[in-house]
Amino acid sequence: MPKLITSLSLTILFSFHFLGCGSSTQNPTTPNNMGTLKISLTDAPAAVDAVNITFSEVSAHIDGNWITLSDQAQTVNLLDFSNGKTTEIGSADVPVGQYTQIRLIIAEAEVVVDGITHAMTVPSGAQTGLKLITQFTIVAGSTVELIVDFDVSRSVVTTGPPSQPKSYRLKPTLRVISRAVTGSISGRVTNPQHLPVAYALAGSDTVTSTFIDQNSGEFMLAFLPDGSYTVSLRDTMDYSLEMNDVQVTAGTDQALGELTLPSSSGTQTGTLRISLTDAPGDFDAVNITFAEISAHLDNRWITVNLDTMTVNLLEFSNGRTVEIGSADVPVGQYTQIRIKIIAAEVIVDGQTNDMKVPSGAQSGLKLGPPFTVAEGSTMELMLDFDANRSVVVTGPPDNPKKYLLKPRLRLISKDLTGSISATVTNPEHLPTAFAIAGEDTVTSTLVDKDSGGFMLAFLPEGLYTVSVRDTLDQFFTSTAVEVIAGRDNALSSITLSK
Repeated sequence: MPKLITSLSLTILFSFHFLGCGSSTQNPTTPNNMGTLKISLTDAPAAVDAVNITFSEVSAHIDGNWITLSDQAQTVNLLDFSNGKTTEIGSADVPVGQYTQIRLIIAEAEVVVDGITHAMTVPSGAQTGLKLITQFTIVAGSTVELIVDFDVSRSVVTTGPPSQPKSYRLKPTLRVISRAVTGSISGRVTNPQHLPVAYALAGSDTVTSTFIDQNSGEFMLAFLPDGSYTVSLRDTMDYSLEMNDVQVTAGTDQALGELTLPSSSGTQTGTLRISLTDAPGDFDAVNITFAEISAHLDNRWITVNLDTMTVNLLEFSNGRTVEIGSADVPVGQYTQIRIKIIAAEVIVDGQTNDMKVPSGAQSGLKLGPPFTVAEGSTMELMLDFDANRSVVVTGPPDNPKKYLLKPRLRLISKDLTGSISATVTNPEHLPTAFAIAGEDTVTSTLVDKDSGGFMLAFLPEGLYTVSVRDTLDQFFTSTAVEVIAGRDNALSSITLSK
């Protein structure tokens, strides 16, 4: 794993490149005693949803004076500007001469983690101005563009345990360099599904890094000074690739072509499969769009499925399932899975209604309990999505104003479950069957209106009360119905009565 540059308190990474005539472009419209200075921002990424930084001033230092490039407050999500992308945060015509520093004043900062926004404590030095030591020359009629590389992963600091931080602090880690004296390294990874990251190392120090695009596999390590670098690629499966002596020349891109991350010889894997089933709802359809499914192991998320898929929950009740994710993953003790929902709709009486999806579901619903994946084995988890209790109506039931999605789910290993089945002799009035443990309804299903058959599936071992009730309030109840893992407890025929 690449060695990162350690930071002490407020860490500024200095770049001492002289930016004279060879580092500027000519601008014939600028007065003879002026040149143009532009400051742009780029980012090395981090495993959070967003990092929003508000800059209130950007300025440059010459002959004891600070020259303002921008004094308008501007908020930038740093994560929008990685992989070679930049955004301009300050630009002005400035006096010619030798400059020694630039200054960034940060008014406030926030980080978004799992859909929740947290204010970050900004150090007093950042509020009065981060001073980045970098000497450069502005020549009359020329334009100099400086790139400030803001390393988010080392700039956001948590207090308390990593899994449950108490607060977030900003400790900016940056480097500054002229665009004109930099080059880049690019490539395309053929197997990018497990969140790979690319690093450019000079000696033992990480100069910059970037996430590799999970769809295209493309990456760019940008704004690198001339020199020789080690390029290291690694994903969450510990698949990795390292290339030494990769040369960077200013003004050019060193294209590495297609790259495949080989598995580590010591990596043991098993298969994780996640399937969906449903407890039914009183609707025509409940369509849920999933965007990502992953599993948590050793403080990292392992991707199980990145494909966007839409599922009508009501098609998968009565023991029917649909696979929503499957992958070979490292062996070990997993603590939870994470499922991202990006859209939902409910169809009622033929009318399609969009449902508001809570931010927590968009950034990822986290579900337990823990489970183990063993070498060469397949772990199949069942996700039971209770549609009837997940669709919430605002306003009167007969004239709802809108629909909200409040997901009600349970997760269980298929190997640890059994089922209860039976046939209702008089199913014509839309009966529903329930499996109840104590006072809690574990699952439910509609009884088939033609055959009268039903199955209460994916139940953990134990004793249950089975209750069946139809729209005429005819019912049947049986207590102490035993469920044994891997078996179906088939009850005799049931007749509903008042």
